[in-house]
Amino acid sequence: MPNPKRVSLRLIARQAIDGWVVEVVKDGTTVRHGVPVRDPLSPDQRSTCRWYLEQYVEYLPFSVDRAKEAELLLESYPEDLLRQLSLREVLAADFNDAPSNLNSVLLSIEVCHGSNEGGCSVDTIHGLFWELLEDPELWCHPRLAVVVERSVSSPHSDRPSQTSRLDCWKQADGTLTLNVLVVVARKLTQTPSMNDDISPFLATDALIKVQKILADTRSPIQINLEIVRPGTFASFVNHLEGARAIHGKHGYFHVVHFDMHGSIGTRKGKLNNYGFLHFSHPESDSTTPVPGHVVGKVLEQFEVPFVVLNACESARACLGDDANIAQQFLKHGVRSVLGMSFKIAASAAAIFLEAFYHALLVRGGSFSEAAAAGRSILRMNPMRPARYNRQQRRQDSFVAITYGPGLDCVLAQSTYSWQRPFMDHTILLPAICSAAPLTPVTEGLHGRDFDLLKLEKRLLQTHCVYMHGLAGVGKSVFLNRAVSLWKSTHFVDAVVAIDFSKDVILSGEDVSLAMLRQLLSQVSVPQYQSRLWTIPSRSLQSYNNVMVDTILTEMLSEIESIIIFDGLDIPLMPHPSHLAPPLNERSVSYLCQLMNSLVALSQNSNKKKPRLMFAARRADAQWLETLISRQFQPLLYELEGLDLASAIDLSHQVLQACGEDTQQWSYEDADHLVGIVQLLACNPSALLGVLPLQRALKIEWRLFYRALHHGLFASASDLERVDFGASRFSREIYHASVNLRKGHFFFICLFSLYWDEAVPVAALRSIFSETANASLRQDFHIPSRPELYEKWHLILLSFALDRGYVRVGDGGACLHIHPLLTIVGRAYLSDFITPADRKNLRTLFCSSLESSHSLFVRQKRGLRIGIANILSSVDFCLTDVPPNNWPLSLFADLSDPTLFSTLPLTIRSLPQEQIFQLLKLLSAKFDEVEQKERYMKFFVLVLLHIFSTPENSSQTWERASELSFIGLRLLPLLDQQNAALNTQVYQSCLLMVQLLSSSLLEDNTGRQRSWQALMSLKDELCERLGQKGSLLPDPKRLDLLSVGIDDILSVIRDIQDAHDPNMEPSDLCNFVLAIALGLIEANKAELPLPTSPRTETCQESTAIPEQKALEPSLDVDIDQFKRMLGFDERNLLSIPMANTKADTNRNKALENSYQAGDWRKSLEHHERMVIEAWNGFRCQEAEQHIESIRAILTKVSAPRELFDALDNIKRVMQAKYQDYLLFCTLYQSTSEDEGHTAKDASGESESTHRSQMPHPTRQDMQDMAVAMKECNENPRTWWEWWERDSSQGCRWIAQVYDNSARYSEEARLMNEVHGACMAKDTNAALSLIQRLDGLCRDGIFADYDLRPSPLRRIRDHFETALCYSQILHDWQAALANNDFKTAKALLDSLSASVRLNSNNLTPGNIEALYVATDRELLLDFTLQFHAAAKARQLSSCQKLYSRFLELVDKAELSRISPEEIMLIKSDALGMLMQQTVEDKKWNDGISYCDEFLTLCNGLRKCDLEARDSCVQVKFTCEWGLAQEELTAAETNLDFDRCIEFVDALEKLYETQQATPGRARSQFVFLGPKHVAFVKGSYRDRCLRCARWSRQRVPGDCLLPGGRGPNHNRSIFRVPFGCSHHCKGGYCWFM
Repeated sequence: MPNPKRVSLRLIARQAIDGWVVEVVKDGTTVRHGVPVRDPLSPDQRSTCRWYLEQYVEYLPFSVDRAKEAELLLESYPEDLLRQLSLREVLAADFNDAPSNLNSVLLSIEVCHGSNEGGCSVDTIHGLFWELLEDPELWCHPRLAVVVERSVSSPHSDRPSQTSRLDCWKQADGTLTLNVLVVVARKLTQTPSMNDDISPFLATDALIKVQKILADTRSPIQINLEIVRPGTFASFVNHLEGARAIHGKHGYFHVVHFDMHGSIGTRKGKLNNYGFLHFSHPESDSTTPVPGHVVGKVLEQFEVPFVVLNACESARACLGDDANIAQQFLKHGVRSVLGMSFKIAASAAAIFLEAFYHALLVRGGSFSEAAAAGRSILRMNPMRPARYNRQQRRQDSFVAITYGPGLDCVLAQSTYSWQRPFMDHTILLPAICSAAPLTPVTEGLHGRDFDLLKLEKRLLQTHCVYMHGLAGVGKSVFLNRAVSLWKSTHFVDAVVAIDFSKDVILSGEDVSLAMLRQLLSQVSVPQYQSRLWTIPSRSLQSYNNVMVDTILTEMLSEIESIIIFDGLDIPLMPHPSHLAPPLNERSVSYLCQLMNSLVALSQNSNKKKPRLMFAARRADAQWLETLISRQFQPLLYELEGLDLASAIDLSHQVLQACGEDTQQWSYEDADHLVGIVQLLACNPSALLGVLPLQRALKIEWRLFYRALHHGLFASASDLERVDFGASRFSREIYHASVNLRKGHFFFICLFSLYWDEAVPVAALRSIFSETANASLRQDFHIPSRPELYEKWHLILLSFALDRGYVRVGDGGACLHIHPLLTIVGRAYLSDFITPADRKNLRTLFCSSLESSHSLFVRQKRGLRIGIANILSSVDFCLTDVPPNNWPLSLFADLSDPTLFSTLPLTIRSLPQEQIFQLLKLLSAKFDEVEQKERYMKFFVLVLLHIFSTPENSSQTWERASELSFIGLRLLPLLDQQNAALNTQVYQSCLLMVQLLSSSLLEDNTGRQRSWQALMSLKDELCERLGQKGSLLPDPKRLDLLSVGIDDILSVIRDIQDAHDPNMEPSDLCNFVLAIALGLIEANKAELPLPTSPRTETCQESTAIPEQKALEPSLDVDIDQFKRMLGFDERNLLSIPMANTKADTNRNKALENSYQAGDWRKSLEHHERMVIEAWNGFRCQEAEQHIESIRAILTKVSAPRELFDALDNIKRVMQAKYQDYLLFCTLYQSTSEDEGHTAKDASGESESTHRSQMPHPTRQDMQDMAVAMKECNENPRTWWEWWERDSSQGCRWIAQVYDNSARYSEEARLMNEVHGACMAKDTNAALSLIQRLDGLCRDGIFADYDLRPSPLRRIRDHFETALCYSQILHDWQAALANNDFKTAKALLDSLSASVRLNSNNLTPGNIEALYVATDRELLLDFTLQFHAAAKARQLSSCQKLYSRFLELVDKAELSRISPEEIMLIKSDALGMLMQQTVEDKKWNDGISYCDEFLTLCNGLRKCDLEARDSCVQVKFTCEWGLAQEELTAAETNLDFDRCIEFVDALEKLYETQQATPGRARSQFVFLGPKHVAFVKGSYRDRCLRCARWSRQRVPGDCLLPGGRGPNHNRSIFRVPFGCSHHCKGGYCWFM
């Protein structure tokens, strides 16, 4: 492929009074002088665009209308720049042959603001969005690529004429490298969420991918990637100084990438804005800002040529030069800088950086080309992850910008055969369609990037780190990721990792040899090579351990290294592990000695020394210090379970790998997954092992949480049946069961009674003593060690800690149990417990939880028993635990809503169902209960708690009502002597439950009955509670059909407080109004059509009577309907949409409901936002909320009626919005806000092509409504409104109404005139005005000398309105009947009358009616044409299109802009071309294609894809026509014509082959053998062979002996099958 033609433009700008003045230089020649340029955006519009780029996706993804406004501004932005600079005209000569020329063109645009205008300019031309010019659709050239770069060099500075390539660095081993330094800094004080921060290795991962590609392809140039650690400013400087010290000169690093946050602010004592980069703080986990110019001085000192900044606002150019970090770097000698002009989303940054580095370092592109390639990929992938699990479109490709002559700077030679890449045609990266591709379940790391960054910082702060975590938490995977990253980025000279769970370690010497091998593979040490030969094989007796240790010590003293020992608990713990063969005592001693020497080496004063990492399951390091006989106090680092989001992501991957389609899940399914993940403590190994069991055990997904909590396995043998026994953790437990004594193993299994939080080990010892038989207890009696008998439980706890099965929490107050120990341990526990013992064990379990709970309450330590353990106790009480032993104080926690808030919404019904079962069981066994009043109190409070839970269903209310009846029957069983004072309170509470249940179930009879029973207790309650008034509402003022829920709940609180002041009830919430259908139906009437005051003003000024909106007859989407109307939002008045505090609060409430999983609350918030958006004329935003409601209803499996109601609401909204668009399009406004409407004051019409009306503000609408209402209701105000502009004033009106006694008749007539006008009776009003004028002429007008009569102007207006009303009525009727000729004739007569008579109708008003008529005519055509096209009626479409062309030719649509007419023509031609292909009307299709291509040349902005599609359609038609004519020639046996048509087909095929870059939906193929065979068949006049090859018609050749040289079927023979899958043993692609 030839190199592209290059065209260069330089735009050299200087400051002007109003904008800038630009010199346009093309290929070194100035072609435009002093071109004035202004910012296409106003400050408010720029604010809208900033909101779109920085807040839309992240915070307000439903604000689609405002986002659409920003997108329209950005769409028109480059067009405005092109128009101001006349760049299309400048390049016209280069692009004239674009449709036929197949050569590519590279257009470079450099925007330069001269440095002689330095200082702190806030009006630099670099504040404009020049990168938007890279959109290829702007230039009407199908093979054009545009590269935009910026500079601050002097206008007279010389640029290199040829592309320059930087020299690669030659390493010591001869490898050529490009050296890239990455500086990473993040705030590590807390774990960031998805919306708070981005991965700290965003840039590093992109560079590692490039590094791997170059290594795999054995490129002559490799990437040397280094990271500054830690990411402090001092470390950055030290790293550069270290590189200079090693390599001897400056400029070692070709690229420095700052992967950190940026900000703009002021410095102390300074007024200017400064740009800051946030480096890591050297003494904390926070960050510290460093001014950009300070960093720039360092870059200048070390001669860094290229810098990349993905820091937000690192290239912001509108706040002064000091605030633009990229520009500061350029001033300090950096050759090219890439920065961000706005904040950029993590997803967009990931896509851009991968594309940028791939184009720069793999494809060999220049710096600016690579940046343009990244922007191109962003344009092609505009979807961004947004809040609320949404995907929203955002065009943010222009955020990344480059400064400097980057187009002339190439870093790497391309590894591909062709030369430099040409964007858009060659750089298409298949792997970067999304920012975060799914990782296979067995690979990668989930949610640990910030842990890794924190670990690196800890390693640099201390000589040794001890990392610990429960079994399966992911320590080994985490360390593998760390080792891989550290090796790829040269953290140290060598990384040595020994994993005792995987590496074959049979002795201590194996460890030292493995370390030596890893060191030699990473570090070149010639001085040790000769000594290595002196180490004989370990199989010989002369093997020298001392020599190996000496070499290790010497090497580690001369290099920077990290030594990792993972799984130390395997060889060093006293109990053997099944994961590796046990080491003998000598080997253990040697290993301890080796670690001792390594610790000593890491603590020496040498500059170079190893850093050590020990990893084990036990949480403390004292055991290790004891073993190696050295107190080294390592820094402890706990690796906990994954964060919830990462754990859910991993779970989805596991389930999808098992065949579960999680994409089709409902909310309930997702809730169950969250519950399971929480139950498994987000432990990766538990997720990987347990989730596949759902399918293996054939348990329905929604029942899996319940089954998992209850226990998946009844015995140890069940583990083997589903291969779970083969899992690593199960093998560990099995190994313990074999090696431990029975009693010891039984004690370990007792841990499995608990989920996560367990009671202290002393309580477990008590449970063991009560449940273990004599033989199990005997295992703890060691005659030789009687002192150990009192410590045996601590010894076994130590074993569990060593194995990572448990960890101690809160100073020993509780234990945290591994979820897999709970699952597997319960299977083994059944081997020790008989059915008779199970009752005692479960009773002790409940008792232990209640004791711990009571201790927590007394100590006020903030601890609590977890919900999973409470549910277990409820389970046990339902089956085995006697009622007298129920832990009622523990169950009281179930009334605390914060306890349930930890559970997903769907799973919250499980404990409620269990409690219902418990209450029913209690009612059945109430006779057995000893403390009956205590249990009755529990019974009543549980029922009252139900009414503080908003998400309860009707089934719950039914259950509550049923139990309240049961409770009333239990009251007589109480000890009346001791409980008589409380019986009324319990009875009242139960009746209250009945009342509430009946109300919510709409049971009026039950509600009435309960209320009457409550009233009968009123006096007794008042006396009992010692209150003067009644607690209950006055029944006379309470409507029993709609009982006030708040009032009743208040009564419940009062009763509870009076009964037991120490027992604080839960906060009782208001019930949600209605869910789903209730929300929709209740607010259906609140979606009125937004009435436009602009339309009302237009109608009033033209005296058009009230009319029904014209409704379209075709059901089309809104965007298509706008195109049919010619509606353009850019012509509407733009109103800044500021985010108010109320908006922020609403979105925060919505986000909280999503995070809490409360879909009912989410529905309520969405419903409110639908109404607010609709009332604010934001139809698309309202539709976004409706679709969110639909998604929620789908997830919760809502009934079909809800979706039907939702669809109906959407249809109503769309229909009314279409009405709104019709009025905005058809009728001009008399608004004086902007200049695209007719101005009545001047009487001159504006451009007839800008006939759309501005958006009104909400305040304008309200003010107009108030004024009109006052005029309608107050005659005096109405008369004063008429006289507001009169030269005679309103004084006479005031006199009439203020002196009504004197002018009573005048006042009466004036009121009657007002009444007639309000009744729209013009004739009566005229008659009354005539009488009033006669009365006033001799009265008040004569008193005040008012001449001429003030009533004359009003009378003239009414006479004119009466005169014109019939004409306008007839005009409207003509439009309704599609009689546009008559309508225009009526307007002609009306216009003539207006010119002759002075009245309120201005020429602008008449022009508006003409425009409305033309648009009605255009709308009539588009509706009919779309209907015919939808019905596939080609002939009708052709007739309509011909009629449309006639209208255009006859100037019937002269008031519609030519560009709009062309767009409608292109739309119609597209449909016609498609139908001609479907109907095989080839000639018509070719004609329409030619017309379309001609039309494209006249369009201001041509759609390149549409042009290419048209070319493809034309090719299809030409091919089809040739085939059709060839078939006709065959039928007529005209073989000469047949050969001519084959030649025509061959030329078409050659044309296809000559344009490989053109987009195609289909291809044709003509093999050379096939063409020769067909021509030979025609020459031999063998029709059978010709049809055999063309149409696969079977039949033998007619000329077996007399065939020509090319007439031989055997040339297509493929005896062993065809790779193209041709049938019959032949291949036609030859």
